[in-house]
Amino acid sequence: MRGDLEGEGYLALCKAARTYDPKRLPYPKAYFARAILNSMYKWIKRQGREPDGERLPVEAAEESRAYTDELDHLKMAIELLAEDDREFAADRFQESKTLRTLAGEYDISLKAASGKARELARQIAELLDIRLPEPRSSRR
Repeated sequence: MRGDLEGEGYLALCKAARTYDPKRLPYPKAYFARAILNSMYKWIKRQGREPDGERLPVEAAEESRAYTDELDHLKMAIELLAEDDREFAADRFQESKTLRTLAGEYDISLKAASGKARELARQIAELLDIRLPEPRSSRR
């Protein structure tokens, strides 16, 4: 369903590219964004109707949705970390605990908690094949 919605957005982008007139509309980003959004909204509305044009109740629409069993990639990556880092990583990235809370719970300094979280984020990103942005150079 998500792929269909993305496809609808791409079609709308192609149509907008053919109809865009820079003399009338000097802001192409706004034009393209509006065209894509409108097209996606219309598609979502069409999907919420039965073939005879009647609206589906929300419960019926939810039941008709395809069931997908999504993997929890973050959890799987955390399980691949060193044993002593797993709990800290789960607390930080799954439970969304603050660095201050983690520093108190693990009896370490805030700076140490920040450094450990940063290093674990790098390791998890590597395991998930996510390219992180380069660290900022020191501020002047």
